[in-house]
Amino acid sequence: YARHEQPLYGYLRRLLPSHELAVELAQEAFFRAWRHFETLTGYDRPEAWLYRVATNLAISQLRRKAPLSFSALLARMRADFAEHAELAPGDLWRSPLDLEGRTAERDQIDRILRALPERHRAALLLAAVQGFTSDEIAEALAVTPDNARQMLSRARAQFRRLYDHENAAQPLS
Repeated sequence: YARHEQPLYGYLRRLLPSHELAVELAQEAFFRAWRHFETLTGYDRPEAWLYRVATNLAISQLRRKAPLSFSALLARMRADFAEHAELAPGDLWRSPLDLEGRTAERDQIDRILRALPERHRAALLLAAVQGFTSDEIAEALAVTPDNARQMLSRARAQFRRLYDHENAAQPLS
């Protein structure tokens, strides 16, 4: 638990829209691992089983509920603030401590990730964030290694295409 708790939480946090949900599903995954402890001790990489369970829990949750955007809340707060104080256009975008800008970029990445099929998103996050190899991704997602490599390649290409398309469509201030 101590070795895998933070990486599993980080993985789930990137898959899910909230901290609370990521914590809840990480706990559920560990609870299931505890219930199947006898079976897991025979695995070469029990963490792959843990990530498979966590991924399945996250995908089930995402299919039930649409994520909320934090940048939308910040934009509303900014609009309320702008009514009471005069801001030059782009003032918040120029600041290196721009919470709204960083949040908007994070929301853009989250939005693009959520546009990917769930299993492609999981493969991409396992590789990019957790450092899993394609063989480990295959084990975690219960697919063949060739399928995992193909899934990862398609996820990267689709993410890149969506990211470039969104950035080309938005003029920089």
